Parts: sequence; C-alpha cells; structure tokens
Amino acid sequence: LRMLRAQALPDGISCNAASSACAGAGRWQRSLGVLRGMSETTVRPDEISYNVAISACRSEGEWAIAVALLERTKDQTLQPDETSLNAAMNICAIGGRWQLVIRLLAAMPEAALKPDQISHGAAISACKRLGRWQTALFLWTSTGEADGISTSAVISACAQDGRWQAAIAVFREMK
Repeated sequence: LRMLRAQALPDGISCNAASSACAGAGRWQRSLGVLRGMSETTVRPDEISYNVAISACRSEGEWAIAVALLERTKDQTLQPDETSLNAAMNICAIGGRWQLVIRLLAAMPEAALKPDQISHGAAISACKRLGRWQTALFLWTSTGEADGISTSAVISACAQDGRWQAAIAVFREMK
C-alpha cells in the first residue's frame, strides 16, 4: 500500500478535493495553499480549483482575496463562471462592498453569463446591509424573477430605513 501511495502523483481532481476539504473545515489559508502548490507542479488549476479557493475565502470574509482570485482566473486563460462570480459576490456582500457586488453583477452579461437568483440575492443583500434600500429596490425590480429571499431582503431594507410604504408595495407585488 505504501508503494502505491509513493507512486501516486497528485492530479487536478485530488488537489481540488484536498482544497475543498480544507475549505470545508474553515481552513481557507490551507485551501489557498493547495491552489498555490498546484502552480509549483505540473498540475494546472482549473475553474473548479479557483471556485473552491474563492469559496474558501468566505469563512473569514476575505473579499479582497476572493476578487484577486477571480482576476487571476483570467490570467490563467480561464473563464470565471456563475459559481465563481456568485461566490465572490457573496463574500463581497458579507464584507459590505456593495458597489463591488454591483460591478460584478454588471460584468456577468459581458462575460456571457446570466445572473441568477443567487447573483441578484447577493447584490440585494449587500445593499440591505448598508441601508441602500433604493438600490436594493431597483435591483429587485430589474431581476424579472424575484424569489422569496430577495423579496424579503428588499422589504427588510425598506423597513430599516423607515420606508414602510415601499415595503408594503413590494409585499403586494409578491401576490
């Protein structure tokens, strides 16, 4: 068995699994270390490698690192996908970077990606956290397919700012 292990070389799947295990345990720095280590071997990181690393940054709200990783995917001639952008937007939302979330949301169609409920929810939640009820309301009305989470976030954003009339109007739109 030791001989088999000694001959086994890491590949993308095993590296991504190790990075994901670290991320799942809240060890975001180790997860990033696995990604960094891939560059030092013949294993080339793929979209999944970066998605795992970006998501790992969530445990400590490391939004700047998540955005840097998102940018690095382009340097690696990889195309970020919805998972990459949604993960980065959620981390930025947690970090209170609502303008960055809006920018990432706006970049999705430019990258031939369709924003989904997770994308819109992250943007609306970021606006809610910082009392940007008008921006949250605008995003909610522009989605075309609002879900219960986004709708609740908009109602809450309006209520936080004392805009009960707007909150009731959003609630009525649900029906």
